[in-house]
Amino acid sequence: MIKGVFISIVSYYFFNISEYLLHELSHSIKYGGYMYKWHHKHHVIEYPPNRLVSKEYSSAPYYENFYSYFILLWIFTIYQFLNPYYFKLLSCEVVSYGFIVDQLHQQYHLENPILERFKWFQKKKAKHLLHHKQMHLNFNLMDNTSDKIFNTYKES
Repeated sequence: MIKGVFISIVSYYFFNISEYLLHELSHSIKYGGYMYKWHHKHHVIEYPPNRLVSKEYSSAPYYENFYSYFILLWIFTIYQFLNPYYFKLLSCEVVSYGFIVDQLHQQYHLENPILERFKWFQKKKAKHLLHHKQMHLNFNLMDNTSDKIFNTYKES
């Protein structure tokens, strides 16, 4: 039980750092490649600084979402090394993390999101919208731990 909790905490921070690094890499024209092209479209066409929200969320389909492939790669990799219990635990964790981040991100770009009544959400949304104006800040979408570690965190 204790070992499972420890592994779950460590993997959570691994996902947090991975989210940060992948998001930052997707802003690099030099090193980002396909990720840069895919993500640049989100910042320039779908949600440019002068139009950060819309009535309906607009995005490329999931099969074009590079972050989804990272999740699949992670699941495939841990399957090779972990027993069934820990494989199920970490698979559920990474899928849940990715799902929550994706759902929050969609809500951040909506004019009247369901979560708008919550102060915590308003703060998170403001940080993300600041990221669209100053793309070198606030890469994490749910938990800004890695932004704080790498000194890219800024309150809006």
